[in-house]
Amino acid sequence: MSCASWRDTTYVSLFATRYPEAYSAEQLFAAAVQDIRRSWQNVAAVEGDFSIATIGDQDVPLAAVFTAERNDLKRQTMVVLRNIGAWSFKARATGEPGDAELPKVGSLIFALALPGGWEAAQP
Repeated sequence: MSCASWRDTTYVSLFATRYPEAYSAEQLFAAAVQDIRRSWQNVAAVEGDFSIATIGDQDVPLAAVFTAERNDLKRQTMVVLRNIGAWSFKARATGEPGDAELPKVGSLIFALALPGGWEAAQP
């Protein structure tokens, strides 16, 4: 299952997948990073710390942020991934280069979409 939407200048795609075989979060994360490297040009990891949002007692997901180009257009893109039970949850967020808020926005939308995330965020 997947869906996508815009949040200002950031495009976020969410995926929920139940694979027939058991893959670790690390295996799926490595595959997602490889997909970014195949789909974009001049991919470079963003160095340093970036803020990853979680809600309530959620575990911190695997996350990576990159600068990259496609069709001569520079962008920043990220991947966030967590396995919960037999399901794998992944988000991709892409936006303006140098947008310090992109990791926070992408990971917050991801956290809200996880099972129980929306409910945990309610006052």
